[in-house]
Amino acid sequence: MQANRGGHWPDDSASVNRQRCGAALTPVDHASYTSSQSDCSDRTSIISNAPDLADRLESALAHIDSAIAARNADKAVAEARHAALKAAASEAVAALDSLIGDG
Repeated sequence: MQANRGGHWPDDSASVNRQRCGAALTPVDHASYTSSQSDCSDRTSIISNAPDLADRLESALAHIDSAIAARNADKAVAEARHAALKAAASEAVAALDSLIGDG
């Protein structure tokens, strides 16, 4: 494979795919390959620099599950408090009704 007059490789999909992800480069392609040409460079470096990625993801999911459980517990407490306030308000209204009816 030879570069065209502008010094760029022909736009055939096999060459483009090899250049994008750095896989199966021929010696000629490899000589012209740079990380700035790769659409995959950021993702592959993240994965190669974080071998514990699965552990980190599981830890993040555990934190999310804990936050959801805490929020659900807070919601249950708030609903119980709301029910208690409604009951107290009903008792207060009943007490006022009895006072007004007696007066």
